[in-house]
Amino acid sequence: VAAAAVTLLCLLISVTYLNRSGQDTDPNLLTRQNSETATTLVTTLEDGSVVYLAGNTSLKFPEHFSSDRREVSLQGNALFDVAGNHKRPFIIETEDTRIEVLGTAFNVKSDNTQPFELSVQRGMVKVTLKQSGQDVYVKAGETVTLSSRKLEVSETKDHGQFATYVRQIRFN
Repeated sequence: VAAAAVTLLCLLISVTYLNRSGQDTDPNLLTRQNSETATTLVTTLEDGSVVYLAGNTSLKFPEHFSSDRREVSLQGNALFDVAGNHKRPFIIETEDTRIEVLGTAFNVKSDNTQPFELSVQRGMVKVTLKQSGQDVYVKAGETVTLSSRKLEVSETKDHGQFATYVRQIRFN
C-alpha cells in the first residue's frame, strides 16, 4: 500500500510539473518538451491530432486553436498524425521552414545536428522555405530535404523512420 501511495504521489508531482513547465511567456501557449533521448513523448492536441516527440524535442502550441488555422512551433524531431480539417489548415513553424497540412501523417527532422527533412507517410504536405519563399508539395512516399538553401524532393528511402517513434512511448 505504501509503495502504491508513493508511486501515485510521484505521478501527481510529475503531472503538475509538466503542466506548469509547459507554460511559455504567452499564457495561451503550452510547451511539451521531451528531454529524454530514449523515449518518445506522445501528445494529443485539442483537434485530435497526435504528435510523437523524439528526444530533445520541443513543441509549442495554443491551448485552443483559432477558428481559421491550427499553428504550432517545432524544435527537434517529431512524427505528426494530423486530424483532417480542410477549413483549418495545420501549420508547423520550424527554424527554416513553414509546413502546411490539411490531414496526413509525416515525420519532421528539424534539430540542429542534421539538415531539415520531412517524409510523408500518407497524404500531402506543403513545405515553404522561409528564406527564399520556395514552395514544394510532398506526397506519400516522398521526402523533402533542405540542401544548399534549397528544398529537394526525392523518394523516401527509410520507411522504418515512422516506426521508430512507437518503440518506447510515454503518453502525456
